[in-house]
Amino acid sequence: MDDISDVSDGTVDGQSRVRGSSAPGRASGTEPDIDAEIDAVFDRPALWRFEAVAALGLDEADLPAAMSPGPTFPAALRSAVAALPDEIGLVVDLGAGAGGASEWLRLATGAEVHAVEPAQRARLAAQLLFPELHVVAGSASNTPLEPGCADVVTLLGVVSLLDDVGPALEEAGRLLADHGHLVVADLVSATADSWSDADNRFRSVEDLEALAHAHGFVVDSVGCGAVSASGRWGEVAERVDEWIEDHCADRDGYDRWAADKDKLRFLAAEGSVLGGVLVARPSPQRMSARARTSGAHGARVRTRHAWTASSGQADGVSRRDGARDDERTTT
Repeated sequence: MDDISDVSDGTVDGQSRVRGSSAPGRASGTEPDIDAEIDAVFDRPALWRFEAVAALGLDEADLPAAMSPGPTFPAALRSAVAALPDEIGLVVDLGAGAGGASEWLRLATGAEVHAVEPAQRARLAAQLLFPELHVVAGSASNTPLEPGCADVVTLLGVVSLLDDVGPALEEAGRLLADHGHLVVADLVSATADSWSDADNRFRSVEDLEALAHAHGFVVDSVGCGAVSASGRWGEVAERVDEWIEDHCADRDGYDRWAADKDKLRFLAAEGSVLGGVLVARPSPQRMSARARTSGAHGARVRTRHAWTASSGQADGVSRRDGARDDERTTT
């Protein structure tokens, strides 16, 4: 396995969809700024996870779980894919981290996936472990990719980190083709009230829907489920976390990373947060603003669903606020 410390630049794209790209294999633009909090919680742990993968001798099939142990995975990912069209050409994953979820999406959909990430060490890990991904330097609100290039744009575990999610939703709208879909998967408030602490903002699904509408999207489906990394994914994620606890406790940023992990586990265990998935599409107004026809896009049915902890598939059971199983509302 390559030594991540020897790699100086991981801003890989390799496609002409990067605006102003002067050479294949490089994303244009300046290096995004990363503050100390993000570096401690996300960028340094990406290196630790990379080391754990090598030390534990994990199989290729286990790498997505090792590098993206999100508390809503894999159920949220499966639920999202179940709500998307069968044919997907290109996915842009905003805030992709070390690329594990991006790679899972690539394998599940067969699509070309661009993993956009501001943190350099996370990009390097993604580049080395998942060579089929197109790893791009950028943030959730500012990417070098061309407008309208994506069939799907994902924000996986990102919106709970943002005080203002508007710029990220606007960037998603810019990137999506008229027929495209936005996927938001994250921890959400278990009640109708959004709330926050020093590090996270846990929005209610109602507030997420309202934000999507306010930024030019029509919501097709919303799902909620218990926070549980089940099956093999959970086992691999736990093994990697244990390796980090045993081998990285004396490193800069470890205490911050451990505190964040323990906090999220506590909130999930006490039922303060749920896993949430929202799937939406550009509204006719947004499409019209881009001078494209919207006549073929009629009203669609919006559903609310839950996922099952074992399979993660959308199953049509009762929604979180207790509505009937067969309730459907049109947009």
